[in-house]
Amino acid sequence: MPLFEISPGLGVAIMMNNYFHDVATALMMACAFALHAAMRIQAGMNSPAATVYFLKLHRAMVRLFRFSLWWIIIGGVPRTIFYT
Repeated sequence: MPLFEISPGLGVAIMMNNYFHDVATALMMACAFALHAAMRIQAGMNSPAATVYFLKLHRAMVRLFRFSLWWIIIGGVPRTIFYT
């Protein structure tokens, strides 16, 4: 028996948080996969243009990765609190 009643609005907010938490986890994995694939292509091409492209892609992927990591950490708090 829950200690408190969860209103419909809070229930929707919890479900949305759970969804976005899962999306952040998938985004983190996609960033890691994209960086791995780009690194392998860049190593094969071995040209200055490929290196510049990889560095730009790396910067963007690291930003997304960090955003995902923080969302997973922050979004995990409500998941832990309201886990039933």
